Amino acid sequence: MFKIFYKILDWLLKNSVQRVLAGAGLSVVSYLAVLTAIQTAFYSLVNNVNSISADLLQLLGLSGVDKCLSAFISVAVFLLTLNSGKLAIRKK
Repeated sequence: MFKIFYKILDWLLKNSVQRVLAGAGLSVVSYLAVLTAIQTAFYSLVNNVNSISADLLQLLGLSGVDKCLSAFISVAVFLLTLNSGKLAIRKK
C-alpha cells in the first residue's frame, strides 16, 4: 500500500516540481531581462533630453510631444509584457 502511494507521490512531485521550478525560473529571467532593457532605454532617453536647450523643451511641451512620447512608451511596455507571456517551455 505504502509502496504504491510512495511511487505515485514521487511521480507527481518529480513532474510537477520540475515544471513549476522551470516556469518560475523562466518568468523571473524574462522579467529581469525586460526590466533591464526598459530601464536602460529610459535612462538613455532622459540623458539625451537633458542635453536639449530649455526653450526647445518648452516648445515641445506646449506642442504635446511629452504626451505622445508617453503613449508610445506605454504601448511598447504593454506589448513587451503581452509577448513575454507567450514564453513557455514546450515539448516538441
